[in-house]
Amino acid sequence: LAGQPELEAKLAQPQLRQLRQRITLRSKTLPLSLEETSGYIHERLRIAGATDETIFSEAAIQAIHHFAKGIPRITNLLCEHSLINSFAAQEKPIQRAVIEEVAREYQLDQNDAVLPEVVAAPAGEAAPVVQSLPQNLANLIDRLGQHETALETSRERKS
Repeated sequence: LAGQPELEAKLAQPQLRQLRQRITLRSKTLPLSLEETSGYIHERLRIAGATDETIFSEAAIQAIHHFAKGIPRITNLLCEHSLINSFAAQEKPIQRAVIEEVAREYQLDQNDAVLPEVVAAPAGEAAPVVQSLPQNLANLIDRLGQHETALETSRERKS
């Protein structure tokens, strides 16, 4: 049952203690970094026979990583459907907007931090993405606090 992080949470339940004790081999993989996601996409394309390195724009790869959160299965889903959509529209290379469209189709854009715009900064200045990080982080912390409060309220109701 590889690639199922939900399984770990299930096995942590006290009533599954005996099952958990009988599992002799466990391994956990971490999500891919942006660099690893890019390499993963390029290698999968190479294996499939692609010879053109510009099938996905850099902004598209960043969007794939953002929405997939480094999970290869979701990366594959985003890439596959983006390839189909771009082929049908005869657009090349695949742009960020196509990835965002597919992410919306699969509701990968819900309850997610805002994907920052990829804009080059003038020499000697921080990129807009970097400039917006404090505000994005503050928004994320606020949202996490809201989720935590809702979870506590739910637990209190069950008690």
